[in-house]
Amino acid sequence: MVELTVLNTMAASDFTQALDRHLEWGLRVLDLKDLVFGKRIVDLTAEEALQAQALIRDRGLSVYCFSTQLFEPEVELGEEVFRRDHLGKIDHTIEIARILQPKMIRLLAAQTSRRA
Repeated sequence: MVELTVLNTMAASDFTQALDRHLEWGLRVLDLKDLVFGKRIVDLTAEEALQAQALIRDRGLSVYCFSTQLFEPEVELGEEVFRRDHLGKIDHTIEIARILQPKMIRLLAAQTSRRA
């Protein structure tokens, strides 16, 4: 069965309202990116992820995807910046995923000044 989903922020900027709007629209699965309690999904604490999980579960929803911005700065900044500022966030994102149980984690494309 094919299921539709939208980024949570397309439903509403307030996370709780976004969950309720998903129900209004007949959507059962979530694509979480940002504005989860005002934060990007990769910046949530474990406690906040548990809060989000309770709100999601109470509505009978599930998480299909994390749309992450793990590597959002320009790639031209180089490997050293990537390793220093972003590599460690992968482990934290996996920790949050263990709580919210997405079926997949999507890595959105890094930025580049060379793209037209």
